Amino acid sequence: MPAPVTAAIEHAAPVEGLYHLPFAEADRASGQLEAFVNVVPTGTGIGIGAQMAGGLIIGVISTFLALAIVRATRPATYWSAVGMFAFVGLTIGFVSHAYYWNWFQFPTTYIVVTIAEVMVGGWALVGAAFGAFIREKNLVP
Repeated sequence: MPAPVTAAIEHAAPVEGLYHLPFAEADRASGQLEAFVNVVPTGTGIGIGAQMAGGLIIGVISTFLALAIVRATRPATYWSAVGMFAFVGLTIGFVSHAYYWNWFQFPTTYIVVTIAEVMVGGWALVGAAFGAFIREKNLVP
């Protein structure tokens, strides 16, 4: 990040939090700068162990929740199970990222790629791993 931008954020947003400019609807005008920034003045440090552990816990819980959804659909084949996991990923990606496009004008390409990454890079791969397991372990009647 360029030094002047860093200095401006450090000066104007010394407290941790989310900042959205302009804040009030009355302050919005065509051609005016808009920004959406998450400020962490002290940083997160160089150790990412806690973040990795948290990510693992979130991933495991998410997988069990998705597994419950897919199990309820009773997929008949391996590929239908993979497809259901991919659909869960599409839903998660859309619900969690499309709002940023709508409300904060995130670039369309960023939103599309992010949703695709969640769907394919995340949940379709989980489906590929669990698809056979669902049928073999008789998790689906």
